[in-house]
Amino acid sequence: MLRSRSRVAILVLIVALVALGAWIALQALAPTVVATCDSRDSALPAQLATLSQLDLHPRGTTEQTRTSGCGDSGIGPAWAARTYMAGPNDRETIENFYRHALPRAGWKLVASTPSNVCVVGSVSGAKAHVRVDFLDQTGSADYAVSAVATYDQALSC
Repeated sequence: MLRSRSRVAILVLIVALVALGAWIALQALAPTVVATCDSRDSALPAQLATLSQLDLHPRGTTEQTRTSGCGDSGIGPAWAARTYMAGPNDRETIENFYRHALPRAGWKLVASTPSNVCVVGSVSGAKAHVRVDFLDQTGSADYAVSAVATYDQALSC
């Protein structure tokens, strides 16, 4: 009987130590996640994912992926993105399309170069920007359209 009680006590102690270790690990991680992706920003990925500006694209392009989240590994501002295959369009055609289409959709053009187009605006009162970036520097016209938003962090194109 004594042996059985000792085994139970040891088992309870092991379970308690494992639970304590898990709780300590979660406490160590929590300030990082909460400080950079607070409750206000955490609602933004879903809102950004439905932005009509991310669905704008020149005729002939094909959407490849849709993604959204809150920073890298939960750290940083909210974001959403689409990638597109350019089809018959070259970089100049794509850049010209977005340079005109995004401002018509209510966003302010702040950068337009041969490698990207960037507009600024707001989403649910949060500072936001939408960027168009080509996926490689080898001349391919495949590209991504991404939106980033935050209430509290600085953003730049």
